[in-house]
Amino acid sequence: MNLLESGYSNERYAVLSARWQARRGERAQHARAVLAELTRMEQAVRAALADRQEQLDFFFRPLTQNGLDNAVLLLSWRCYGGYESLQDARQRLLSRTEQQRAEDFLKALQNVEYVDAAGGVAQLFQELVECGLTGEQKQTVGQMFFHYEEYLNRLLALLVGAISAMQPWQGFLAAEAEACSDYWQSALAETDILAWLNRRCQLALDESPNGCEMIPSVTGCQSLALAWDPQSTRYVLRMGVLLDVEDEEPEADPAALCEALKLLGDRSKMDILRILKEQRAYGSELARRLGLTTPTISHHMQALIDCNLVGLEKVNNRVYYQINRRRLEELLEELRGALLE
Repeated sequence: MNLLESGYSNERYAVLSARWQARRGERAQHARAVLAELTRMEQAVRAALADRQEQLDFFFRPLTQNGLDNAVLLLSWRCYGGYESLQDARQRLLSRTEQQRAEDFLKALQNVEYVDAAGGVAQLFQELVECGLTGEQKQTVGQMFFHYEEYLNRLLALLVGAISAMQPWQGFLAAEAEACSDYWQSALAETDILAWLNRRCQLALDESPNGCEMIPSVTGCQSLALAWDPQSTRYVLRMGVLLDVEDEEPEADPAALCEALKLLGDRSKMDILRILKEQRAYGSELARRLGLTTPTISHHMQALIDCNLVGLEKVNNRVYYQINRRRLEELLEELRGALLE
């Protein structure tokens, strides 16, 4: 999935590799070697699937700015942390009831982990009416919902072709995954993974009685994705193999500063931050207070989260948004340093 989606984003391996060129040290050298190998693997997979470009575009071209695509909708990645195999994915997904599938689609469309989907299919299609997708995209989502098995089989067949093309790299993938697991096991020997995640990403996640399973991600080498698996009742964390445990203070990035200021110049986003300054809130609550649709709120929140201006806090079965005061204070200092000192 990460490999096929990379061709439609600014995070493709060639771009990531360029970012590492100016860095020095053993870790940077290793990162460049990993990204070079991933670039070759991506090229091999795309060559093997060259005659299926239309299908690749259908499933993996983003529908929204937060990266939602048809493959994400079909595979319900927010409902499960991962699958043991493609056959396991097929069996688990096809066992979902229509009500559950409507909930899965809603989670993906709203970009949240928990939704109150008591309205089922009717609620899903009301969401489609209000969301920011085009008319053609909405029609496609409806077709995928009602002809789910047909579209799922097409997607899985595409993934089978990709996995087949990746066979020459299985040793490389296994070695990097094992090295990543060893690294994090050692690095977090004296602390809990959720405690580190809460500190590093400004979250407030509850402890899970069954802990947190960490799955190294080689193809998503600089990504970090957290999901809740209801079957095992634990968190599943997909950790990019090039991520580091060190809580280094990042150097001031003029581009990041400009992007943050751009977001703060948007009236709706400022209104959201003013509300969160007083207290945490969940998506539908913000939508109600601001008179906006839930999809619109989801779009604003994703942008604020991407800039680290807002964090998440999970309480029982609801995810709340909370303001990241530390990051806002850092932005003020960066702005002062850029313009006043």
